[in-house]
Amino acid sequence: MKAAYYQIHRFPKLTGYRILGPHLIGISVPAILLTTFIEIELLHIPYEYILYGLVCAILIAGMHAMIEYYHTSSAIFPLLDHVQQEALQRYNQELTLEGETLVSLKTKFQLSALLFGAFPLLLFSLATQMRLSQGDALLIEIYWIWSMLVLLVGCGLSLYGARLLFSICNSL
Repeated sequence: MKAAYYQIHRFPKLTGYRILGPHLIGISVPAILLTTFIEIELLHIPYEYILYGLVCAILIAGMHAMIEYYHTSSAIFPLLDHVQQEALQRYNQELTLEGETLVSLKTKFQLSALLFGAFPLLLFSLATQMRLSQGDALLIEIYWIWSMLVLLVGCGLSLYGARLLFSICNSL
């Protein structure tokens, strides 16, 4: 029963890995094929488009993994209750993780805030970069300096907000 209880608690984390693994493999194969097609001149697009696609796909995979992590976290409660009741009925013992934390609340808040803060900023930056890539090189350089500044400020504010939220929740 203890092993089952522990394994159920691992489901959200395993779900995140289950989402990320296939997504990252699914991203790699097309990127390799496209690069090969460009190299043997069957396809005529800039290599940087593949990089843009990879970055966007990784962001989307990360967001998908995070969403599934939270869905699974809420879905395991009835199962945990059932296993807890069975342990009490059969062995008169309450199950715990014995103080072990699989993923800390602080880490959950920070990664979530970072993804929520960075996701729209990075997607916007990449979309704008593709639009600007047909223009002046100096304009693109200035754009990326400003984009990185906005991204850093956005991520910083997201992490700061996550820390504040964590400290408030932690003090309750």
